[in-house]
Amino acid sequence: MASNPDHVASIAVENAPSFASSLPVPNVQELARSNPLQVPERYHRKEEDMPKVADTCHHLASEIPIIEFCLLSQGHSEELNLACREWGFFQMVNHGVAGEVLYPLPKCCCCKML
Repeated sequence: MASNPDHVASIAVENAPSFASSLPVPNVQELARSNPLQVPERYHRKEEDMPKVADTCHHLASEIPIIEFCLLSQGHSEELNLACREWGFFQMVNHGVAGEVLYPLPKCCCCKML
């Protein structure tokens, strides 16, 4: 098929829907170059507007996938696969690790990282 230089293809362009107004913002690299020690005012939040750590932990604890270790050896790997794909981590139960080994760990490790 020969190309025709006089033929101009027409391409339909869809505009993405706008759900809210947005401010033009530089990317993270530009923010770091301009002043890495100062967070721009638009990103400041009052402490009372931020979610409480206890609320966040309680919510996360009810959502984190729980995997029964003893079921994995019986071929029940679907839940593990799903937890890894959707969350990237999970809580393992019935794993046989002694409580003395686990109890020195903080009760809510995830909250200390938030």
